[in-house]
Amino acid sequence: MLLTFPVLTFLHLPITRGFVFPAAQLVVLSDAELFGRSSSLRQRRRAQRRERLMATRAAIDFTEFEPGDYVVHSGSWHRAI
Repeated sequence: MLLTFPVLTFLHLPITRGFVFPAAQLVVLSDAELFGRSSSLRQRRRAQRRERLMATRAAIDFTEFEPGDYVVHSGSWHRAI
């Protein structure tokens, strides 16, 4: 059975998994299924990293440092000690 639709609407929305709609002969794939990793996941992880970084910066009281104090940098955003 072939269904015809008078109007076809395309939406660009993040989905975690694709699906099959056999009656419409339609297959929808997610970014992860097409490219191996979803862009929405990358964006979410970037936002989480940014939030952690901002929270860490907000928690540091820079007035506690004196000239000559040792400071250790940590994090995956750079490699310095």
